[in-house]
Amino acid sequence: SRLVAEHDDVWPVIEETMNELLPPALAVIGEAFEAYEVMPFGLSEADFVDFAMGQFQKRYERLEKARGATLAEINREQLA
Repeated sequence: SRLVAEHDDVWPVIEETMNELLPPALAVIGEAFEAYEVMPFGLSEADFVDFAMGQFQKRYERLEKARGATLAEINREQLA
């Protein structure tokens, strides 16, 4: 968040990198579930994907919100 707040010009690189890393992150979930013929404990791949996508979205929104913010605003938000 601080990097984005201080250097808005890096936003395109951050956005591109996050979008590049999402598919491999989701693939890890798929690979973990492929290792089992029957998934123990009734775990659902969809639940894991939904959680991962939610975390991705939260992080993306936090970084996007930092654009144009001051460092003081970022620090206040982190302490809240």
